[in-house]
Amino acid sequence: VTGGQPLTSLNALLRNPENHYLNLHTTVNTGGAVRAQLAPANTRMPRIVDIISAVSDTRVRTLAQGGQFTIFGEDLAKVSTNLSGLVGFQLPTAANGTSITMGGISVPIITLGLEPRNNPSGYIVGQVPFGAPAGNHDVVVTSSNGASNRFQVTVAPIAPAMFFDTVGAFAVRVADFSVVRPESAARAGETIAFVTTGLGQTMPALATGQIPDSANIVAAPASLTIGGRDATVLGTTTIPGFPGIYIVLANIPTGVTPGQANVMLRVGAATANVTSLSVR
Repeated sequence: VTGGQPLTSLNALLRNPENHYLNLHTTVNTGGAVRAQLAPANTRMPRIVDIISAVSDTRVRTLAQGGQFTIFGEDLAKVSTNLSGLVGFQLPTAANGTSITMGGISVPIITLGLEPRNNPSGYIVGQVPFGAPAGNHDVVVTSSNGASNRFQVTVAPIAPAMFFDTVGAFAVRVADFSVVRPESAARAGETIAFVTTGLGQTMPALATGQIPDSANIVAAPASLTIGGRDATVLGTTTIPGFPGIYIVLANIPTGVTPGQANVMLRVGAATANVTSLSVR
């Protein structure tokens, strides 16, 4: 569907699925054998419960210009979506009837999520506009039902945050792209790529919502320690195709005690959440 009435109808369905029905007609019942509403009626306003960095560490609340963040709440969108069907290299500022503003500035949308078993059941991953000034801003989510409550966030030019799970940092070996885990721990001298967000503007500069098609270099300098020892940082860049996501390339230093070593990242004058890495 690329335009005209089919696209108009599809957009209307995604904004308000409860207004649409599926009719099954048979040769016996030509007027319709079965009629089903595509979704139950929903007139609830969206409600924001919390907003944090996209790394899902509840302690990381300062958001960086150009970085990814997550909104948690209820009734944020009626139909979920992601970037899998996106054409081009620009994020949308509205999807399935949902839009976001931060300090009155439109926010690019990366994911609309619905997890009925979770509390809260909805989430949105967005990108902080590069044009959002440093300081406090109100975030508002607007769905086809109306506007949410205002939720205040703090924005900074740089607010590094490292992705992680219950085992440790999201990190891969550059040599073979294997994931670093306790059973495949990193060795001294190996080059590791750490997945992060919030590292700020790049060279050349990116526009808000622009999906990078190359590995742009992060403008601010970065340093990294692993197990309390300085690691050689080889580069910090965007990841082509992943807006708001960056990698930090570093060599594992010698002398790190085997086991789960703390990883500490600093970009410019800002420090990231502490994660860990399996080292042997």
